[in-house]
Amino acid sequence: MVNDPYISLRKVEVAYNDYVAGLRGVSINIERGEFVFLCGQTGSGKSTIIRVLSSQIKPTKGEAIFDGRPLTLVKPEEIPELRRKIGIVPQDFGLLPNKKVWENVGYAMRAVGRTKSEVREQVPAILERVNILQRADAYPTELSGGEQQRVAIARALINNPPLLLADEPTGNLDAAHSDEIINILLELNAQGTTIVVATHDISQVERAGKRVILMSAGRVEEEIDATGGHHEPLEPRSDENPKETPQPDQEPEPQTETSVSTPQTNDPHENN
Repeated sequence: MVNDPYISLRKVEVAYNDYVAGLRGVSINIERGEFVFLCGQTGSGKSTIIRVLSSQIKPTKGEAIFDGRPLTLVKPEEIPELRRKIGIVPQDFGLLPNKKVWENVGYAMRAVGRTKSEVREQVPAILERVNILQRADAYPTELSGGEQQRVAIARALINNPPLLLADEPTGNLDAAHSDEIINILLELNAQGTTIVVATHDISQVERAGKRVILMSAGRVEEEIDATGGHHEPLEPRSDENPKETPQPDQEPEPQTETSVSTPQTNDPHENN
């Protein structure tokens, strides 16, 4: 329906095993064109939401809907098509060290079927969008952390996606470079891109003045709108869930979670 939210999580649970829960009954709505921060400590569930929205994992219970499409019904062979609508900025830059900036972006474009002529035509415009065109011929080792993150964002923009998901985009940067990255994301949002950022960088959240969803132990604790107004979560907290979510200093190691059958993921723990 026209009035349905662009993104909707409805009582979403993600259980990594019988004892570890990534999300515990999370319900949130995000409208098209919004800029939303998911905030919380390590283990709060914010990166799990990013993985659910990008179809890296599926909810154990509940519904996750993106642009009217239930993500629980997306088949593995349909994920590449879905991700053409979603740009993903990972925690680490993930750049190919032996390729120049423009080659890193061009390589990503070729991987999704773009022709060499399309790469030559479109890469400069993409690099210009994130203010890194002047470094097109540099190798990643010659770039600052902020510049490398700009290239990572550029790769996420190769399909001009309407949704951009960023997982701790300023986590490895100093304050000055963090400002640069948030400014780029704000500019992209002003151009119409929906932005969802998982972060624990409170100073950047406060500076941006956008909607904030505060998370703890796999639950939404509170929402703060762009005007600073505080709101209760859509789903009231329940104490009837027997699963225990690890505290921030007790996150499980990946190899301890081999008993998981659902969801399927290669990286079940929060890396933020």
